[in-house]
Amino acid sequence: MYGRIENGNIIYGPISGRWGNKHYSRLTDSILREMGFKPIVTVEPPKCEPDYHAVSTWSYVGDHIEQVWIIKENDPVEPTIFDRMEAQILYTALLTDTLLED
Repeated sequence: MYGRIENGNIIYGPISGRWGNKHYSRLTDSILREMGFKPIVTVEPPKCEPDYHAVSTWSYVGDHIEQVWIIKENDPVEPTIFDRMEAQILYTALLTDTLLED
């Protein structure tokens, strides 16, 4: 697999196309290199602790492109309407029990 990096994203090399005066039904590795594409090396994502996730980025490393993983903390999750309703019901029940005991 061949590609190049543009604006932080991987752009994969074409399978077929024109190069020079010829049309190729299948571009060879040497033609893709001449076109500026480099071999792509993918890497399995690392295991993450809870509340973290791995984000894939790409980097030129010598004569190839390598997948690099960055560990990031998950964004806080906004409670859903159902979570808020349940909290309100529990609060009301607790308040009612407290008032009835007095």
